Amino acid sequence: MRMLLCIPIRLYWRFFPQRWKRNCLYRVSCSHHVYARTRSQGLVAGFAALRERIQTCNARHTWIDNGSWSIVLADGRLLPEGDINPVLLNSMPISPARSVSNTLRRNQMIAYEP
Repeated sequence: MRMLLCIPIRLYWRFFPQRWKRNCLYRVSCSHHVYARTRSQGLVAGFAALRERIQTCNARHTWIDNGSWSIVLADGRLLPEGDINPVLLNSMPISPARSVSNTLRRNQMIAYEP
């Protein structure tokens, strides 16, 4: 039964043109997350993961910078910088909260509060 979801994902990876794909918000792409969840936990868990990603990985999100980038997802959950796609992080501008003095504070293990 797992193949009902895994085969279409593999076809998507193989045949869907890269130029038509958009960058996922998550470090682990939506298709890879759903595929792994389906393979390890079954079809029902895979569809649950697919539903969750469709609801949260979309244009209804907000970037916040409180010393490190985070994303407020469409459902209100916070996606920390460690879980954000590096391609998206590399395109973000450096803001005042990421100044040299703040970087020094973090490197010296001094608590930074914006």
